Amino acid sequence: MKISNNQIVTLAVTTVTTIAISLSSIATADSVTDVVNKAINLGKEALYEDAPDWMQRTSIEIQVENNYKPTIELETVQPIMQNSKDDMYFYQLNARTRDSQKSYNLGLGYRNIVADDMMYGINAFYDYSAKNKHKRSSIGVEAISNDLEARVNVYHAISGKKEVGSAEFEQALDGWDVEIGGSILPSNKDLKVYLSHSEFDAVTAGRSDYKDNQVRVTYPLDNNTMLEVGHTMEKEKYSSKDKDRSFAKLKYTFGKKTSTKSAVAGLRTKLLQPVERRHEIVLEKTINATISVSRGS
Repeated sequence: MKISNNQIVTLAVTTVTTIAISLSSIATADSVTDVVNKAINLGKEALYEDAPDWMQRTSIEIQVENNYKPTIELETVQPIMQNSKDDMYFYQLNARTRDSQKSYNLGLGYRNIVADDMMYGINAFYDYSAKNKHKRSSIGVEAISNDLEARVNVYHAISGKKEVGSAEFEQALDGWDVEIGGSILPSNKDLKVYLSHSEFDAVTAGRSDYKDNQVRVTYPLDNNTMLEVGHTMEKEKYSSKDKDRSFAKLKYTFGKKTSTKSAVAGLRTKLLQPVERRHEIVLEKTINATISVSRGS
């Protein structure tokens, strides 16, 4: 059975809002019917321009990837304060689950439009993987124009080596990544291509560092739905997973976007776009003296 984009969007909205409203209202609702009705009404609001501002900066994302179970992620970016209409202090929250593993990210950032077509930003994040309580921090810088973007993130492991089973250990890794990309076709500004490189430092003597290259392509299916496909190429095989693997993401952002005409106005809409970084903690795993590198969750 073929499922249309509208059906996917409607299903995502109904599912997410039902869960959210159930969690927040179940203690006060008089009946299950009240909870369901509230969820449906909130889902309808999300499809129209009168959706709350905070909801228009909130999204749900589903990712599928070779050899990994699907990942579901909720993300929101919200303003803290502005000194002028050309700068923004903000915070970002991410929560994801894959195969019952959950992880969370909290970030603070600042962006400033310094020219008609240039914006600089800086951000700091705290990452937490719930299963084995791994912790990590990061700091990032970015340069964003209407057509191109460049960013660098540096990651620092906070938690140390953890025994997670019999003769089984995990340790979060320090590392960094760099990405550049954006619109490459003058005839289609919506199609964007990004290239990135990542390196994470091995902690075991004699073990080579983890390195990978990635290419990803994004394209909006409509004003709310973003499709992303990509391919990751590891420098060598670090685990039982494929050395090279492909992925696809479908991201739905609530509310409706407003159109912009000038370059500066376009950049102002990016003051609250999500920070792009590696949200998952990279781990070095040791099982019976066999070492591998993997993602925390």
